[in-house]
Amino acid sequence: MKQKIKILLLFTLLQLPVQLLADYSYDMAVKADNYIKNNNYKDAKYYLEEAAKGGSNEAWSKYLLGYMYVNGSGVTKNYTKAKQYLEEAANGGSIEGKFQLGTIYLNGLGVTKDYTKAKQYFEEASDSGHIGSKYQLGNIYLNGSGVTKDYSKAIKLFKEASNAGNYGSKYNLALMYRDGQGVTKNYSKAIQLFEECSNIGDTNSKVFLANMYYRGQGVTKNYSKAIQLFEEASKDGYGFAKSSFGWMYYTEKPIKDYKKARELFEDVDSSISLDGKSNLALMYFRGQGVEKNYSKAIQLLEEIIEANNDFPDPKNNLAWIYLNGYGVEKNTEKALKLFKEAAEKDNVAANLNLAWIYKNGINVKANKQTATYWQERANSLGKDASQENYQLTYLFDAPTISDNIAVLVKKFQQKKVSYKRYLIVIGAENYEYTDNIVYSQNTAQMFTDVAQKTLGISESNTLELTSKNASMGRIQMKMKKLLRRVKHGDTVYFYYSGHGIPVVSQKNEPYILPIDVEPEFISEAPFFKLQNIYKTLADSKASKVVAFIDSCFSGATDGVSVIKGVAATRIKPKSVTFDTKKMVILTAGKDNQYSNMYEEKKYRLFSYFLMESMLKGRTSLQDIYSDVYIKVKDESYKMGDMKLQEPTMSGNKAMEF
Repeated sequence: MKQKIKILLLFTLLQLPVQLLADYSYDMAVKADNYIKNNNYKDAKYYLEEAAKGGSNEAWSKYLLGYMYVNGSGVTKNYTKAKQYLEEAANGGSIEGKFQLGTIYLNGLGVTKDYTKAKQYFEEASDSGHIGSKYQLGNIYLNGSGVTKDYSKAIKLFKEASNAGNYGSKYNLALMYRDGQGVTKNYSKAIQLFEECSNIGDTNSKVFLANMYYRGQGVTKNYSKAIQLFEEASKDGYGFAKSSFGWMYYTEKPIKDYKKARELFEDVDSSISLDGKSNLALMYFRGQGVEKNYSKAIQLLEEIIEANNDFPDPKNNLAWIYLNGYGVEKNTEKALKLFKEAAEKDNVAANLNLAWIYKNGINVKANKQTATYWQERANSLGKDASQENYQLTYLFDAPTISDNIAVLVKKFQQKKVSYKRYLIVIGAENYEYTDNIVYSQNTAQMFTDVAQKTLGISESNTLELTSKNASMGRIQMKMKKLLRRVKHGDTVYFYYSGHGIPVVSQKNEPYILPIDVEPEFISEAPFFKLQNIYKTLADSKASKVVAFIDSCFSGATDGVSVIKGVAATRIKPKSVTFDTKKMVILTAGKDNQYSNMYEEKKYRLFSYFLMESMLKGRTSLQDIYSDVYIKVKDESYKMGDMKLQEPTMSGNKAMEF
């Protein structure tokens, strides 16, 4: 019996220091907690260090010390100490410690970024029910950080965290439902989730809600509601909100106000957000609300890149400027470098633009394999390229972004190829001695695709002259060369988009203008007299000639004079004669009207509706003309009286298409 008492007493004495230590750790932790509740980390530090020496609250205290050193709460930031404390906390079973360690490796705080280790710690914490870890794991799968992108896994994790009240996950789910990433696009669900986040004061959610209200995505368009949300989000000077607010005034026709847009863009603090500068660059580039100024646009874009070299959007825009030579000497090498830098930072437009450049051989040798690589990379980004659902702006979008034409071409059943049909397409955009014709080049290239598919024209019977190929020598030589192959019974289709010019010294005789000819000297190149172009086509052995002329011959295009330094006027060009039995000609507008661009769709206005009509299966030229006439007239009327454009049709109107 005495022996048993001795053993029991010895066991009690051995346990006493452990129990006392546990009670001490608890007492220290309670005191630390009281200070932390009052955001007094400085005084909490002593008690946490005491509690961390051992006992029931050791792991918890080490986690908090690690957290303090990560964030500099009450102490000087020290990632090395933070990591040491957090590793000890994690080894002691602290779920929060594991989460913070994951954050350290995810963001490279005092360590080399290591997505594998970050994922490991987040998974361990997530398995124990840690909601923040589920959210971060979802981000890892969403962004493909050290893993293959997996939207399904991301959505599963976000839903789990969202159901537990994690608003970061709600926000990400809202974006995924809005964009259709890994789920069927569902605007109603996106709005519901954005509203939940907005109700707790999330400014980004208010901005995205405002965007959906003014665009009418999942709701009836409501500009008043959008303005209210933008104003709430902008109260604290939030740059993204102001930039998005300005974008609404910049793009929405019913409330379009360039002055308000510019004021909002200029009010964005560029040290906080670069969106305002990016949008201002666009306004200067296009001359909307300000005088067109390529140099100013370039300056703003370069300032953005200097401030944040990882920001891809201005690189994409600047690349377009160098590719086309807007205000600078053309520089394909520099353009491709900027495009690739932007594309590798997952800029969708840059990927699509590279695909377009290599597919069509724009200032480079065409390379289908390279084009396919960039196209597939763009597709892998999970964005809907047919919709301009991006907050960031682009000076030009690749043709595949512009609207439904590319989609219609893809869906259209290829007509059986006939080797008795020939196609000549000229798209003159980048002029050496006068202003460029915006969207002329990509419109011409898209028309080639549309005509080949709807009319059954082979690649070998197609002549497409765009970019530097739309020059005086190449147009004349290559047209003559192709027309020599034409035989009796064949049909020739001719398309031209570019400047037209009336030569005053020849009683306003109309000419088409190659990219390398000065307007004042076009009369010295008689081949390009419009009447001679028609005669060249008619003199071929072709039995039928169909011509589409997306140009005007009043001396101005898009309201800008062809001759620099001369005010845009409406000169009535001299009437031309042609073989009305053999030919039928559709033009963009009447003699003294402008030929307009279609900014919303990124094409020339007449050509857009022409291609749309052809892709809808219309086979009668009269039907196509009637359809195009109504749509072009209505759309141009919205642009203002001076922009009124009424297409014409002349010649053999009964000709089969």
